[in-house]
Amino acid sequence: MKNILSKVLLALSAILIFAEVLLYLGRFYVALSSDLPIDYEGPTYFGVRQLASNCNIYDANTLKAAPFMVTIYMPLYYGLCAILQSFLDIGSGLKVCRLISILSLVWASYSAFRIFKISQIGQIRSILGVFVFLNFFALWIWSNYCRVDMLATALSLFALERFIALQTTDEKAQSIKSLIVPILFCAAALYTKQSSFVVAFSIFVYLLWRKRWKESIFFAVALAAVCALLFVLLQAITGGGFLAHMKFASRMPYDWTMMMDHLGWIGLDWLKILIVAASSLVLLIFGKRNTEQKSYFALSLPFLFSTAIFTLYTLGTEYPNTNHAILFYFTLVWIFMQVSHEYRQRQDQKQECVYSISLVLSSLLGCVLMFSLLPSMLLWPGELNASKKQLDVLTKFKPQSLIFTEDPYLSLVSNTKPLFVDVSTFVQVWHKERKEAWQNDLIDLVNQKKLEAVIINCHDDQKEKPSYYWSADLVDSIHQKYRLNSSLTGNRQAQNVYLQAN
Repeated sequence: MKNILSKVLLALSAILIFAEVLLYLGRFYVALSSDLPIDYEGPTYFGVRQLASNCNIYDANTLKAAPFMVTIYMPLYYGLCAILQSFLDIGSGLKVCRLISILSLVWASYSAFRIFKISQIGQIRSILGVFVFLNFFALWIWSNYCRVDMLATALSLFALERFIALQTTDEKAQSIKSLIVPILFCAAALYTKQSSFVVAFSIFVYLLWRKRWKESIFFAVALAAVCALLFVLLQAITGGGFLAHMKFASRMPYDWTMMMDHLGWIGLDWLKILIVAASSLVLLIFGKRNTEQKSYFALSLPFLFSTAIFTLYTLGTEYPNTNHAILFYFTLVWIFMQVSHEYRQRQDQKQECVYSISLVLSSLLGCVLMFSLLPSMLLWPGELNASKKQLDVLTKFKPQSLIFTEDPYLSLVSNTKPLFVDVSTFVQVWHKERKEAWQNDLIDLVNQKKLEAVIINCHDDQKEKPSYYWSADLVDSIHQKYRLNSSLTGNRQAQNVYLQAN
């Protein structure tokens, strides 16, 4: 019976791998063929282009006066992408940024495979673990955007892999200096995306758990020193603006009811989460442990809890995305692979195979959903590239004039200044701290016609509820002081363009 189950698992795994390769190739085609943003990529890419022009993307003044710009993430991804922008036009530069994310996904996948394999899970099961991880919807969607997420994931997993690789050697033969590589990559991950601190935290807890006091102290002190040095340099380079931007980003309000609403966004991935949780619990209670295997639960469990807390926090903000759950998903799969290999059910391990088959079947169900969405996604490049003709209206704007737009990519095309860069962050913070005053300030800007043009999403322009960003009063003012000129695409959404009325 066990042999039959093993063959079924192998066959289903082969189908899963083939399906996911097609799905990811489809997403890569969309990313590398689209000249315009396919999601909320504009704020990141605007920062990349600004940095490539030697502008300070952490200028504290942009948090207080128009044009308002906030950079909520650390600078490594921006800097890497900016290096490659010098000889590229805007469309090609955006695709190169996406390519960096795609290459980071490949790197992250290989690091995940190495982590599973070094954890003595076995080569075939390690491959299976990678593709279960890749099956999470958030990873498929966010794997190719001009955003920091995939580079941060790749650096985080590589730092973890380098640390675990050290643990395969004799502890007595290990040198404290051997921790330098994991430390440097932990710092690199942290200075790409703040949530990457969970890797360093987990390594530190693991060293304490193993009572390796010298290594734990060295790891903590050395990492703190590297991060402090980078912080001081960034503060000096940005004139104190770096800390100001990080503080501004941390002021986004948290709401428990909002978190409960957004938990539904995880969708079909809940099925995989429940299978992992239930099967791991049963194996831990009723399974027979293989005591000869080296355990990494002291490393993966802190990783799981810290990533879960951060994921729940981000889902409690007003405009969250499930991309913040990517490291949490990885840890779930890692723990399942460890538990199912280290603990064995009675009855010739048949139950363990059943749990793995259930997980693969739930992943295949996720593939069905992704394949149902893929055909419409494959049309995006053609639709977006055709909509570039709509951007001719941007040539009517005066260079360096101030325009109201939710997608700053449109300002790059028209060589204008966007009123907001990362509008969702400003809206969240101002809703909390300035109540309705900020909306009144915008209404005054509109009434005084201080904006060359207004580009607003059609949903809010038509006063559909609930609104994305803008109040009905602001929309009324736009209609009174500006005239509808045309429509175009921004953030892959329909946007209406208003020019000043005579």
